[in-house]
Amino acid sequence: MALRDVLGSLDLERATVECPEWGLPVCVRALSLGERTKVMKAADGEWKNEAERNATLAVWMVVYGAIEADGKNAFTEADFDALQAKNPFVIERLALKIGELSKIGDAADGLEKNSETTQSDGSSSV
Repeated sequence: MALRDVLGSLDLERATVECPEWGLPVCVRALSLGERTKVMKAADGEWKNEAERNATLAVWMVVYGAIEADGKNAFTEADFDALQAKNPFVIERLALKIGELSKIGDAADGLEKNSETTQSDGSSSV
């Protein structure tokens, strides 16, 4: 296998989240680099409060990270408003799992700390 072959491979971790409120389990995956960038840009917006910011980011994470069984995105950016009207506990549950898979939040903070520790011993990264 050539390095270029990875461009066609499925390398984003997946999981299934039970959502009895929706009557079915929901497949989710880690966000791609481009999707993570979009979510992080959304985080830089102006917000009335932290709760509004977190709710909005959770919906964007579901837009990008919820998938059908075949791996295709379940939602598009046009579904944002409709998802905002859904059960907040389901959206939060899905967003937390997507964040975990994507190493966003507490998991990412832990990785950064581990990376700093590893690099301080003289190793370098590219």
